[in-house]
Amino acid sequence: MIGLSVLHPWLLTAGLLCVSIPILVHLLRRKHRPISWGAMRFLEQAYRKRRRLITIEQLLLLLSRCAIVALIAGAVGSLVLGSGLGDQRPRTMVIVLDNSIHSGSILPSGQSSIQYQQQRALELLNTLDPTRGDRAALITAASPARAEAIPATSELGLIRSRIQSIAPTDAPRDQNGVFELIAEVVAGTEDDSIVIPALLLSHGGPDDQETIVDQEWPGVEKMLVDVSPQMNGLNIAVIDAHPLRPVVTQRRDEQEQDQGEIQGVRIVLQRSDPASDLQTTVTLHDVQSDIQLATAQIHWTVGQTQTIQTVSIDPWQLSPARGGSALIRVSIQAADANPRDNTRIVGLPIRQQIRVGIVDSFDGSFGQSAQAGIRPWRWIQAVLGADAGLMSIQQINALSAADRIDPALDVLFVLSPSELDNRSWDRVARLNATGMPIIITPDALPGDLAWIASIEQFWPRFITGPVQSQSFETPIGLADSIDIQSGLLVGISDEYAELAASVTIFHRLTLDPGSGASVLLRDTNHDPIVLVSSDDNDPTARNPGTVILWGVAFDARWTDLPARPIFVALIHEMLRSLLAKSIAPDVRLAGAEAAAMDMDTLEPIFGSQTSTATDPQLAGMYVQVNAQGVSQRVVIVNPDALDTATPTNPLQSVRSTLQNALPDMDIIELDQTLDWASAGITDSSTPGRPIALMLFAIAAGLAVIEFLLARRCSYSVIDSHAVHAVDAHTPNQPGHKEQPDEYAA
Repeated sequence: MIGLSVLHPWLLTAGLLCVSIPILVHLLRRKHRPISWGAMRFLEQAYRKRRRLITIEQLLLLLSRCAIVALIAGAVGSLVLGSGLGDQRPRTMVIVLDNSIHSGSILPSGQSSIQYQQQRALELLNTLDPTRGDRAALITAASPARAEAIPATSELGLIRSRIQSIAPTDAPRDQNGVFELIAEVVAGTEDDSIVIPALLLSHGGPDDQETIVDQEWPGVEKMLVDVSPQMNGLNIAVIDAHPLRPVVTQRRDEQEQDQGEIQGVRIVLQRSDPASDLQTTVTLHDVQSDIQLATAQIHWTVGQTQTIQTVSIDPWQLSPARGGSALIRVSIQAADANPRDNTRIVGLPIRQQIRVGIVDSFDGSFGQSAQAGIRPWRWIQAVLGADAGLMSIQQINALSAADRIDPALDVLFVLSPSELDNRSWDRVARLNATGMPIIITPDALPGDLAWIASIEQFWPRFITGPVQSQSFETPIGLADSIDIQSGLLVGISDEYAELAASVTIFHRLTLDPGSGASVLLRDTNHDPIVLVSSDDNDPTARNPGTVILWGVAFDARWTDLPARPIFVALIHEMLRSLLAKSIAPDVRLAGAEAAAMDMDTLEPIFGSQTSTATDPQLAGMYVQVNAQGVSQRVVIVNPDALDTATPTNPLQSVRSTLQNALPDMDIIELDQTLDWASAGITDSSTPGRPIALMLFAIAAGLAVIEFLLARRCSYSVIDSHAVHAVDAHTPNQPGHKEQPDEYAA
């Protein structure tokens, strides 16, 4: 059923009121003063004969005049057939552009996905009418999602320029953040405005991303979703790359260069189409000197979507950049569908030596009993191989540790914690806060355990409950498994059970970890024997240096562990993992993980990077500086390429999310041939003009009919008929005179 709507209701109302004018004129013309004269009886006879015809003619004349006025009123008021213009409330268009790493993919048309989205966004923007009160808001979907223009504004030119300036990033899509920002726009929109979110997404990425919409969106009845076409051709992504060794020591490399010991980089690649055999060339360059370090040919077989390759490099070709680390660029030497995921940066610290500090008692208080054996610091020095030149060991007397601990140390062992005074513990705490790993064992001579409280001061919630010394009449051993949650001893997990079987424990501390620590090793009674600090709440945060607390001293009166082969493996692997966390570059993925950093403390390593490059959504190489401007650590932000080689359509994730959270939402998928009217954005008919012209034409036709009818039904015509009637009844009478028209009845 076709309805009626009107653009200008007040003009229509005023015009309809004008319909009363012909009626008033008609009524007023009937009020005249009758004049009696001799031949009146003949006029009355003529009038009575034509009375019915005259009434009909006058009614037709009146109706035609009223209809003309009504048609003109309808034309001026823009009366419209149908409901296309029935809802003239202002519209608020929330445009979401997907500028994630997927937006850099090349489409079959030759344009990038972001260019396709920009074109569609401008088409959407052109459907808005600012004179009606229409507004627009702009959101970008790269993680973390950003409000480019919120709240919504009627300055559509500003929105247009911002749309055109958006470029692809290296971050994934933040679907949760997008919906939170849409909710913010909805909350700030006036009640009479129609809110239409329009999601313009890139093809690719995870299709099972969990999105939570925890509130209703009042005024939002439909959502437009447009997904760009699939990328053109094959895409190969470098999804991970890291060095096999956490640090390069030049002294060791110099001594062992003739033996052929070299560094390696482990590379993980993923491709989008496993349908064919393929050869891919991967190159490694030193970023500082731009010297090519290595080239590798990777062969893909049919059905293979991921491959892992270790490429060897010569550490002597590495050049340290600012921050003391060499930067290696891993790149694919082939043009594919998305060039943003073809490169990854690997950071490799370069050291002359690994600097290790050992705090112990060097004043002879160790004891001279036969059971004393080798001092703990000697066990550590023997294991680290100080004579080989790899490690530089600093011996620090516990009684003077406050003034002797070098802040340039890479790792600090505290083997006599009970002999440290408050000043010494304060210095240990400050160094740990800068990232220095601390390894603590009990004193070789069991004694006061008040030093446990000092650990709690710089690492809260490390231990819960009292700590006590416990001896065993029947010695116990180490459990045959490692808690690999911390990732410290993963490298020896396979051989750990066999090596741990020979260890005997005679004495230990009872350790009960708090929420700030986790268990690294257990004894055969399944009680903790080694605790390690943990980031219990925020996995993306970078807390101070790691703290490791042993429940046994490296002494024969506690355990025979230092004399067993497993001790060498434990200390080496522990140091390797700690160095990887402390002096190795802080490597993060672009997006939310990089945004967790304090970007104000970062400076670009190379001068070619501008200040705008310190964007957590973009890949980059930085150095972290302290308040004094001293470089502390290299920070690398790599592209999040985990899902760029996954050809999935995000529409399914959007539909699933909205149908669960907002079941009444109408999701309209816009196709390649966009019909804005069918999507409910614009009107399905031309605004008013065709119907107005038709009404004017009908009014003109009625005016012609009214003119002819008026000539036919005028009073002069009626009077002439009456005069002829009088003349017919009074022929040739003396004194008869023709009456003037003004005396007509």
